[in-house]
Amino acid sequence: MAVAGDTAVIGARFDDGGSNSGSAYVFTRTGNSWSGQAKLTAGDAAAGDYFGISVAVAGDTAVIGAFADDSGSAYMFDLQSFDYEFSDAAYAAIEGSNNNTNEVVTITRPVTAAPFPETVDVILTDGTAVAGSDFTAGPITVSFAVGEISKTVPIELSTRSQINCC
Repeated sequence: MAVAGDTAVIGARFDDGGSNSGSAYVFTRTGNSWSGQAKLTAGDAAAGDYFGISVAVAGDTAVIGAFADDSGSAYMFDLQSFDYEFSDAAYAAIEGSNNNTNEVVTITRPVTAAPFPETVDVILTDGTAVAGSDFTAGPITVSFAVGEISKTVPIELSTRSQINCC
């Protein structure tokens, strides 16, 4: 585990379904409360990499080690890249209509994050809609390759009368 100011990065080298490819979790503190911000995984993750065996954080940069990846690797993540923008965050579906069951949202990360590959889980939260009954809550895993700054992601809506989702 590494802590710098109000940011903590926790390595989980045995994570990801028993394959030991590993992951790391980013938390931030507001007052006395810590909240999860992201789950980091290697863009080239493979079984037995043990990504997350070592972690470091300084300012807006986290470095995650994977000692069994080839002859060992270190991955850098720009923590500012967690400031994502979402296109049209409100959706409506009309009850009984099969034409309105999927909507698409575009997720954009800052251009400054483009040099870094990253994989994050987007978790949709309840607005006036209810997760599970009005929309599929996720998480939705989104992977950005080096140079990618936006991705289009489908959001599955249930056909109910007027829901405002996400």
